[in-house]
Amino acid sequence: MSAGSHFFSHKLEIMDGCDLVVMFIANDGNITLSSGNMSVFICDGANAERIRGQKFFLGEGKLDSKDDIETINIPVNPNNKFYIASDGLYDQPGGEHGSPFSYKRFSNTILENHGEKQSVISGKIWEAYETYRGENPRVDDFTLITFKP
Repeated sequence: MSAGSHFFSHKLEIMDGCDLVVMFIANDGNITLSSGNMSVFICDGANAERIRGQKFFLGEGKLDSKDDIETINIPVNPNNKFYIASDGLYDQPGGEHGSPFSYKRFSNTILENHGEKQSVISGKIWEAYETYRGENPRVDDFTLITFKP
């Protein structure tokens, strides 16, 4: 047996998967979304609501059928702005005690800056993240998507 064949002599269980949000914006402005392990924030200027994704990773093989995928319908609201960020933002340690940046801190940042353009809000989120992180090394990359339909 060669060294390479030993690797394939055992059953491999692949645990790769990805977090994912899929959103459909209809012509009338209503939104249907589905999320695997990611949160979507909706801010209307008065409140910032967190919609939690289902507890699964796309590709991990734990869904029996497409009927297991939850969809959420969001009626059109001209004040709504949407935010999706990967866990590298929320999990970043910082502050006085080295605690994570958190969903709450993110929610407060988008609510406080709701009246600004999306590009300005994105900059404010980055500024809040960097200020909070301080001298702590980055623990993960993060992706941020903000939009107003």
